[in-house]
Amino acid sequence: MPTVLLPRQGDKGVRLRARYTEQARHLAEHKSKLTRIAVATGAVIMLAMAAMLPELGKGMKFASGDAPHSDHRCWKPPVPNSTI
Repeated sequence: MPTVLLPRQGDKGVRLRARYTEQARHLAEHKSKLTRIAVATGAVIMLAMAAMLPELGKGMKFASGDAPHSDHRCWKPPVPNSTI
């Protein structure tokens, strides 16, 4: 049976690994928080854009008078097989 060597209490490698593990845990927590903030911000932006959709469909509004119209009286259908 192999002998397992336990590090001494003051072993520098153990302390470095513990500090690295703690720093990695803190970094993972910060990344998680930033991800949640980014997702929440994106959701708010998407809701704001969805709320604006009905306004975009209304088109132009006129303060007075009638809406302008297109006059197609001079329009002629194109002649088949012709060039411009």
